Amino acid sequence: MTLPDGVYLGLPMAEYVADPALSGSAFYHLLTEPGAIAWNSPANPLWDGGESSKGQLRGSAAHSAILEGLAAYEAAYCVAPQGALKTGEDMSAWLAKAKAAREDLAGLKISGKVGELRARIEDARRLIAENDELWPVFYDEKIGGRAVLSANDDAFVRILHRFVHSDVDFRRHLTGGLPEVTIVLTREGVRYKCRIDYMTAGGDLDLKTYGRPPNLDSSLKRHLVRQAFYNGAHLQAAHNATMAAHAGALLRSGRLEITNMSQAEPPVFVDAVIRLRDIFALRAARPPVFRWLFLRMDGPPTGMLIPFRQSDGMYQKALADIEHAVTVYQNYVATCGAGELWFTSAGEQEIDDTDWPLGAWEGKS
Repeated sequence: MTLPDGVYLGLPMAEYVADPALSGSAFYHLLTEPGAIAWNSPANPLWDGGESSKGQLRGSAAHSAILEGLAAYEAAYCVAPQGALKTGEDMSAWLAKAKAAREDLAGLKISGKVGELRARIEDARRLIAENDELWPVFYDEKIGGRAVLSANDDAFVRILHRFVHSDVDFRRHLTGGLPEVTIVLTREGVRYKCRIDYMTAGGDLDLKTYGRPPNLDSSLKRHLVRQAFYNGAHLQAAHNATMAAHAGALLRSGRLEITNMSQAEPPVFVDAVIRLRDIFALRAARPPVFRWLFLRMDGPPTGMLIPFRQSDGMYQKALADIEHAVTVYQNYVATCGAGELWFTSAGEQEIDDTDWPLGAWEGKS
């Protein structure tokens, strides 16, 4: 799907991801592995639709709770009910129980790989009424329109929410603004998109998570900044800030619309639109600052707020890299097409000693 140019409030993440417009993550791929753009899309006959992993589901849940509040989180997520199927052992046990309870399932095989077990359960569902006590529920299914989390994941998300909103510095940049603001713009024939986690008059906040703590020879700040660079977060930051600046100018001149994609009642939406227009108006007088809020996942609640300013040298490099990435994109579209797989050949290239890790040739004169 493609969205018309505009600013969107409450746009579902699935619809944002489905739009093929270029984003911060696209620039990262274009600079490292251009073929991934088409590979991670319906152009690839092997594409799985971009299904989320359990870790990504917990990260999305944390985003919802922290950025939108616990009420919005609880409306979108719920805890897996008792007996929900998660592991291969769970599925085998369910198949054994179903086989023993129903004659029409007597031929079920109860062992195998997780994918095979799940397929058998899906087949068995056709013989089971939804109100049957054997009706299976998986952790990754939706219940009443809500995504399902384990009890541990739900508890961790609530701990993170309490941690972030109890910190004065963190809370200050999550107050008085709007969450999940999506911008779609077309410039010089190329479509772009961005999704700002939390937008205020003072700047944009991007929520990032990290796994392991820093090594003994590195500070937490350096550890996080390096992670931001290696994951291309600086490209996303510069892109988001640029998109917000262009959108603000277009909104003030009446050439861009704000669209409500949420289920909010009209008065709530009208209030959000007024607030968003005020935010953009205030930014025209005082340039905003982009900030990352890094939070530790799978460990003790730990976080750091890091500004990424336009005066930083890496910010200017990010803008130049984005410009180069767009050129790469245009070349591939012209050569391979926008809806086809992209094939990348680096040809034959000679190597020298400097291509090897330092330890392999250290000491050579």
